[in-house]
Amino acid sequence: MQIVAAAKAGGFKGVVVVAKHHDGFCLWPTKTTEHNISQSPYKNGKGDIMREYREACDKLGMQLGVYCSPWDRNNANYGTDEYIKIYRAQLKEL
Repeated sequence: MQIVAAAKAGGFKGVVVVAKHHDGFCLWPTKTTEHNISQSPYKNGKGDIMREYREACDKLGMQLGVYCSPWDRNNANYGTDEYIKIYRAQLKEL
């Protein structure tokens, strides 16, 4: 992935990716919500940006950090025990 290669060329040891912002959109094909990359036109719904970053970092010897926002403005269950289960499932997927 070009971004990881550019970071390495710039002397970085790793990159941090926002896997899910507080808008709730997930950059991987999560099973926890339809608000994710599989519902987008990216790679005809077959894309997985998080996997692409993981593979690029592994290939180039870079570290990968992941930010997955606990706040989710798109999920009606936010603030409930049910949402905690959803969020934990997302973390396990990542």
